[in-house]
Amino acid sequence: MRFQSFVPVESHMGSKAKYLLVLLLIGLAVAAVFIQLRKTTRPSVTTDGGASDTQSPSSPSSISTNITNQPTPCVVSDSPRWLDDCTQPCGGGTRTGIFDVVQEPTNGGTPCPSERDRTKTLPCNTHSCADNVDCTVSEWGAWSDCDKPCDGGIRSRTRSVVTPSLGTGQQCPALVEFDVCNSQPCDVDCQVSPWGDWSDCSKSCGTGYQTRNRMVTQPPAGNGALCPPLEDVQTCNTQPCDVDCQVSPWGDWSSCDRSCGGGLQSRNRTVTTLKSGAGAECPPLSETQSCNTQGCPVDCQVSSWGTWSTCDKSCGGGTQTRSRTVTVQSQNGGATCPALTETQACNTQACPVDCQVSSWGTWSTCDKSCGGGTQTRSRTVTVQSQNGGATCPALTETQACNTQACPVDCQVSSWGTWSTCDKSCGGGTQTRSRSVTVQPQNGGATCPSLMEAQACNTQACPVAAFAMAGPYNKQAPDKTKQYATDYNKLSNVQQALTKCIDDPKCQSLSNFGWGNATTTDYRYNSTGTLLPFSWPYALSSYVKVDPSDPRCQTVGCYPPAI
Repeated sequence: MRFQSFVPVESHMGSKAKYLLVLLLIGLAVAAVFIQLRKTTRPSVTTDGGASDTQSPSSPSSISTNITNQPTPCVVSDSPRWLDDCTQPCGGGTRTGIFDVVQEPTNGGTPCPSERDRTKTLPCNTHSCADNVDCTVSEWGAWSDCDKPCDGGIRSRTRSVVTPSLGTGQQCPALVEFDVCNSQPCDVDCQVSPWGDWSDCSKSCGTGYQTRNRMVTQPPAGNGALCPPLEDVQTCNTQPCDVDCQVSPWGDWSSCDRSCGGGLQSRNRTVTTLKSGAGAECPPLSETQSCNTQGCPVDCQVSSWGTWSTCDKSCGGGTQTRSRTVTVQSQNGGATCPALTETQACNTQACPVDCQVSSWGTWSTCDKSCGGGTQTRSRTVTVQSQNGGATCPALTETQACNTQACPVDCQVSSWGTWSTCDKSCGGGTQTRSRSVTVQPQNGGATCPSLMEAQACNTQACPVAAFAMAGPYNKQAPDKTKQYATDYNKLSNVQQALTKCIDDPKCQSLSNFGWGNATTTDYRYNSTGTLLPFSWPYALSSYVKVDPSDPRCQTVGCYPPAI
């Protein structure tokens, strides 16, 4: 592993200090690269090749995401994605870039330009070449001696600047390089502790043994000396001991020399330790005893076998027996009588086995909540059919479920246009409607209101006055129609005249007529409300109007007497 640095390192520094210095130099190099990257910026470029320091109004961040179903235009990046390097290091070159699409148009918005139109050739490296000089350095010198003979040391080598860099020319590379050397472990001789105490002697006499031990305090390394023995053994208590004769356990008895009627058998043992000094003498090494003193045995004797009985099963494996009798009983341990009955298998062919199944499981969840679905249940085979037995019935069963019709919510059309206002002034209403496109069914959501009304022409209407007059000529109804025509823009007068014309009682009156107002004043109507009104006038031949007249209450007329 090698490390490069711009700073020379003194050769007398310790290994730990050099490692720390190397780590510091690596950190400084990484920081320098990060700072250089932060300083390197490129101006944003518009699709026409110009530079722009501000965000395009059509960038994705400026597009409102709160408007739905509105056309949105194509949006391309503010800066190009470069496709090649600059053709010149200085003095002005060109390079090609493409402005990527960052948002496709929606709802009929402005389409994206073609890839050809988004590909531009732009200027680059426009600074003068006369101001730029790259740094050049000499070849590396020889490596210095390693500062450690083993366990990993550090060596270095240097080079010098031949031509310093100028302007934006290439900066000088590292002038010092470090390398790890002599990384093999150092040779270490094994070292051991002093001997410990001797153990107790293994014997109290007749020569025993005792040991002592020591431990490794420093294991060997490399080509260092190996460890010496860690255990020492010596003899002890070498004086002779008094030893009693010792013999082995008795062996097995030999076979009896007679099988019955009384015989003999013997057994033996051997000396395992000879007598020494004043030790005890050896005991007898053999002994004899009587055997098979019982009378000689008489073996049992039996007759020949009888015939086999009928099999107890017709299939699936049954049994049948036969027997014999004792002709001579066993005596004195003679051979016992053999079995007097014998059994054998018969009709071993397998019996037919009918299939058996478990109880039905629970029904599964219906696969539909309405409109007719299916659900299943199953059972398992507990005993398989064998040897021609009855086959298994169906293991799954299906039934219909949730057969009720699904609810259908009411659906309506969009609102129609507003109708013409029913009044030209004084506050009218206008309506709009929509129709049912899907009727609700099976408990679905009911239909919303199909009619909607709103106020219209709320501005106040001009008010005209009228007075009841004296006897009038036979043209009164025509006059009334004429005045209705003259005042047809005043909704209250028009309504009053229309009502009067259609009323026979009003038609028969000869004292109904209209007069023009001469002054404007405020008067109370019959309900006590203060209203602006045109003062009516009455000729001397006219009778006065009664304020309680229903027509005056309807249209707001006032007699001169008020």
